[in-house]
Amino acid sequence: MVIIGILTAVGYWRISSEKQRATRGKLLEALDHLMITEEAYFAQADVYTTDLVLMDYQTLDYISIVISNVTVDGWQARAYEPRYGNACYVAYGGAAMVAGKTFVNNKPECYLE
Repeated sequence: MVIIGILTAVGYWRISSEKQRATRGKLLEALDHLMITEEAYFAQADVYTTDLVLMDYQTLDYISIVISNVTVDGWQARAYEPRYGNACYVAYGGAAMVAGKTFVNNKPECYLE
């Protein structure tokens, strides 16, 4: 009986870990798509925006996207998934720092909140 309990606990931990990794992948994908969409909007309007509807940006229902610190030469964004507490951030252009972290090559980064 003890062995079954241990195997169940290990299996649950492994499945939970895989779900978190998959969710982080979805968050990174959402931010990559946001970067493309924001740049396409900038090419047309010559400004960055925080308005996802204006950019016609769509993501999965369970992912929350917030764009902040929009300047003439950059922006920051946060993608958050509340089920596992995953959050990914990206800073683009002149807005190269989010939550005290400097971003290199405009690459999104994730961590637990």
